[in-house]
Amino acid sequence: MIKRLYNGPVRVIAEMVVKGWEYQGRTIDMTSRYILYAGHRDCIVQNTITGGEGLDFCTGVMKMAEHVAEIDPKAGYAAVWGTDWPVNDSAKFAKQTVGIAMEIAPKRIEHSLDNREDYLFVMRPDAEGRIDYRITFVAEKERFGTPIKSSGAFFNYVKRWAREKSAKYEGQIILDDRATLRAIAVKEGVKSEEIKAEFYKITENWQLTLENPYYVNYPASGEWALIDHIKGLSNFRTATWQGFYGVDMVATLDLGRVREVKDVSIGFLQEAYSWIFFPTEVRFSVSNDGVNFIDCGVVKHKYPAQLEGSQIHRFVQRIGRNNIRYVKIVAKNFGVCPDWHVGAGMRTFLFADEIEVN
Repeated sequence: MIKRLYNGPVRVIAEMVVKGWEYQGRTIDMTSRYILYAGHRDCIVQNTITGGEGLDFCTGVMKMAEHVAEIDPKAGYAAVWGTDWPVNDSAKFAKQTVGIAMEIAPKRIEHSLDNREDYLFVMRPDAEGRIDYRITFVAEKERFGTPIKSSGAFFNYVKRWAREKSAKYEGQIILDDRATLRAIAVKEGVKSEEIKAEFYKITENWQLTLENPYYVNYPASGEWALIDHIKGLSNFRTATWQGFYGVDMVATLDLGRVREVKDVSIGFLQEAYSWIFFPTEVRFSVSNDGVNFIDCGVVKHKYPAQLEGSQIHRFVQRIGRNNIRYVKIVAKNFGVCPDWHVGAGMRTFLFADEIEVN
């Protein structure tokens, strides 16, 4: 039985119900919902199976007379680009070149099959008897959207499309190396924008000491923010910058061992409208005992304070010394807002980010 559950300008939902499917002495019922959103190439397929506990099911994409395929069970997709007749009547109907693909959470896939007619994924329902996946289709002769005219373009599209829906978050995520974590929220088939976060494995045994505390409202990632491998963006509200209000930034970095140091750098942000100014100068010094420091130089910049918008600048100092364990950086606060500023006479911010040692 097939029925239309909803037909609106944004979403269409159709349902197909199969009851009394006899298999290996069992009676199996299956309900499949197909959900299509306006402006989307893909269709969401939601299957609910009863009576099929412990059984595997399969679906996939068909082979065409002339085709190339890309199958990646680890990423959860199977895609075919090819040319074939849409129906058996080749006298009335010309060949068409199309791309078809399906995507499913990789954890649902038991294994893949390549038979004479199809590329298949063998799947096992979850504890509630659900198998959900998505299907998509493109045609070479399409006249809407961004045309996809080749197998390479189609497979690239499928890879991006498959990444939009990864495995549902159900517990902790353990990372043991550098990684990029992408996530979306989904409710009733509607997806949020993707957010992305970079994670870094910090192998250095560094310790950082700040002489003046950072401002409580702009801590970034906290006491290790200046050595967490995360550089600030042009928007200071992204919580990647550490702010110092009305004071100099004085940081002493313990490298954990004596080593050669070729150069040292640190980044700063300026957004004058928000009372954030570059330091007037940044002084670098080094030591092998943490007590006696050798002055290596002062670095300044040439940015006018009245520049509009956001500017990022890295202050770099050549060191060129061996037997160094400690690096000290002193960034001088701009002082107070100039007379032309809306906050004239008020204290200003320093916004610092990643210290790098080469």
